[in-house]
Amino acid sequence: MQHQGVIQNNSYSLLSNGAWHHVTMRWDATAKTMTYSYNDKDPSTGNAQTPVGTKTVSIDTTKIDPNNTGYARWGFTGSTGTNWENNLVIFEQVPGVVNSSASVTATDLTTDKVIAAGDTVTSGDQLQLAYKLNYDSGSQDWKDIVAKIAVPNNMTVSYARVTYADGKSELIDPGTISAQTLKYQLTHDLNGTNAPATITIIGNVMGVKNATTAVAAAKSTFNGSNALTNATTPNFTISAASNWYLRLFFGTAANGTKTSQMDLDAVKDTTLTGHFTYSLTSTASDAGYGGTAGKAVTLRPTVNG
Repeated sequence: MQHQGVIQNNSYSLLSNGAWHHVTMRWDATAKTMTYSYNDKDPSTGNAQTPVGTKTVSIDTTKIDPNNTGYARWGFTGSTGTNWENNLVIFEQVPGVVNSSASVTATDLTTDKVIAAGDTVTSGDQLQLAYKLNYDSGSQDWKDIVAKIAVPNNMTVSYARVTYADGKSELIDPGTISAQTLKYQLTHDLNGTNAPATITIIGNVMGVKNATTAVAAAKSTFNGSNALTNATTPNFTISAASNWYLRLFFGTAANGTKTSQMDLDAVKDTTLTGHFTYSLTSTASDAGYGGTAGKAVTLRPTVNG
């Protein structure tokens, strides 16, 4: 046999190391070439990564399809010599059957901020995870989809619902969560007219005693009978809840004024000028006003109620 487009290095563990490896294959019917990328995704998270190698080889269709049927049988093979091992292959998606994808958006509802990798949220904040399941194309519906959602550590769940593109929805019982995993089978298949489907999970960040607690990314899978895909939440850090102290002073910071009250001896117009500070300790507003100078504050006063 003449092996073309071999991806290799000097390590015996490039392929056989007891771990999964991801391969993407792309067939160009016009150029009659097959391009394949090895280790182009992290098997643990599903996130894209720089492949170990990418090769493109030309295919002589007169040899594999001499009768011009338009069909060919592709396969995987391997050799171990005198030793043996299990070589396993899982198809995530077969082009033309179902092309699907999934994504997740994590939002801190308390601060109304989308969480990116490495962000910090405060202990007790309310979080929302929105998983979007897309049906991109295919000759079949995406069938029998089982969602296996990994809830991030230190997060409790109080609400879960799946909503379909046709407006139908169904509640998911958070009580079925086991070992931080919510497993649920969608009651509707997805196709070109009923997609996407969105699974929304709402809960709270659990209280933590440490100043900061790291929460690892959590990979969820969405497995149908004819396609599977995954989505991974961003990693983030939980900071312990803090009591912030706000101080408002009339006068300027430079003249030593620490008055928080201004008396008027008659009914007349007056202009209030001042500044404010904020800090994490109740004493930080003493010497030199302490804390951190605040900016862009809007006062909305009331007089006599």
